[in-house]
Amino acid sequence: FYSKKKRISDTETNISLDKTVTTSSQSDWDPGCVGSNIVDGDETTMWISNGWSNQGDTVTEDRANFVVDLDGSYNIEKLDVTFGGDKAKSAWKYKVEASTDKTNWDVIWDQTANEEVASTQKVTLDESITEKNTHMLDLHLEILLKMHGLQ
Repeated sequence: FYSKKKRISDTETNISLDKTVTTSSQSDWDPGCVGSNIVDGDETTMWISNGWSNQGDTVTEDRANFVVDLDGSYNIEKLDVTFGGDKAKSAWKYKVEASTDKTNWDVIWDQTANEEVASTQKVTLDESITEKNTHMLDLHLEILLKMHGLQ
């Protein structure tokens, strides 16, 4: 999984670029696929969690996930999520949560029922979400990880 865009347009900026990332795990298979790759702005790098994430229909805390500390409060209007791996065979299921205190989380984008196969998914968030100041982004992944032969 990787999420990249250095500058989206003249009025949109990737606020996660080079921010601190905490991940649930890191691949034993490829130790170069670290969490900081998620926010490095390089579409050729990626983070790979350790193991298989297809564990049923419920997204839980022990799934592959990461938290990006935005190091400030932002009104988030849009999200772009880009996946690596075998996009042709996998549907990507995940949810994005936001928090100002890393204790109380609000779901801001729920793709847990998603069946769309796409390398990049983009969304413009509801005004009710963009009016909240968000300090942390937490992405819980419920992904069929077919990257690099992980099964």
